[in-house]
Amino acid sequence: LTVNYYPARLPPTPLTDVTVGSVTRTLLETVARELATQYQQLQIVYDSAFVETATGAGLDRVVAIVDVQRLRRGHPVGKVRFARKAGTGGQVTIAAGTAVSDGKGARYLTSDAGTLLEGQASVELWVHGETPATRLVDPNGLTTPDRALAGVDRVWNDVATWRATEEETDAQLAQRARGAIHGAGRGTIEALRYGLQTFPFVTAVTLTEFDPAQ
Repeated sequence: LTVNYYPARLPPTPLTDVTVGSVTRTLLETVARELATQYQQLQIVYDSAFVETATGAGLDRVVAIVDVQRLRRGHPVGKVRFARKAGTGGQVTIAAGTAVSDGKGARYLTSDAGTLLEGQASVELWVHGETPATRLVDPNGLTTPDRALAGVDRVWNDVATWRATEEETDAQLAQRARGAIHGAGRGTIEALRYGLQTFPFVTAVTLTEFDPAQ
């Protein structure tokens, strides 16, 4: 690095004194530190644009694109059990965001996707109220899915729903947002799988993306 403090019309004067405390070294260290700080800040900005790497308020803004909001303290939450329909084989998938209600206006959504494995009779999934104002529901109150679920016979909650005592973590919010992104997609493998699994006569779906090279 050559630093020249003289006008261009004069011969350049190289500064090679890089001992500790010298003007040249001090300038170099200052520039290097500022560059490193700026690159770190740019990395934070870049990471804040993706569900996998965003945190805190940045993650809140990213997931808002798919209409997902962090569950705050006091939000109604609970667990709902999905039972396999008799005579149904294979895996049965319950998509994230599947709505279950008590038939009286209290509507809850599954917080994450779940799968009934081959031979598994039922699976219990976390649910959360559609809004913070959703009513709490007594045991065996959430029994009405909004639409027929392929391979599912009945739905119920073993215990009453309750108000969350802690705020949803970044990891939990990101996981829930990923499910919402798959459901909101158009033309993707996950979106097609989600759409096909909503039909009552479909018990399992296996999709493979076409490779034009084959």
